[in-house]
Amino acid sequence: MKVTEKIERRFLLKEIPYDLENQECINIKQGYLNIDPEVRLKKADNEYSLMTRVRNGLVKIDNEQLILEESFNELFKSIKTNIIEKKRYHLNLDDGKLAVLDAYQQNLEGLYIIKVKFDNELDAKEFEIPSWFDDEVTFNNLYKSKNLAVIDFVDVQDKIKKLVLY
Repeated sequence: MKVTEKIERRFLLKEIPYDLENQECINIKQGYLNIDPEVRLKKADNEYSLMTRVRNGLVKIDNEQLILEESFNELFKSIKTNIIEKKRYHLNLDDGKLAVLDAYQQNLEGLYIIKVKFDNELDAKEFEIPSWFDDEVTFNNLYKSKNLAVIDFVDVQDKIKKLVLY
């Protein structure tokens, strides 16, 4: 079992200054057994996990347990939410910070959210936002995965800000 505390800020993007076609990514498929408290099943490439999450402002505490593929498949039958699929890219920003870019797939294709991780809340507050970032959505509930999992995709297509890549 792995318990982690994360401090992160989340942003939409104006553009992506990386060639994602040549970046390594992790294919993620996830669904929720429960929304509040948050209980999620996730497949990340060939790794399967069951996770609970508690949020407090910028800080998230995740309790994640790896599970067998068979357990995942059996539990996944109980998912009553939308299934979220995304490609996850790990990027190093110019200032050396680690960022995670989620490129949503299927009904959410075109939605890109970048998460920047920090060692402490002061660093998070003092972060200089790169010019290619767009709106901050750290506290916008619409863009939290657990909420994307329970909304009607058709009803929110006009509310979700998507990035069109040419």
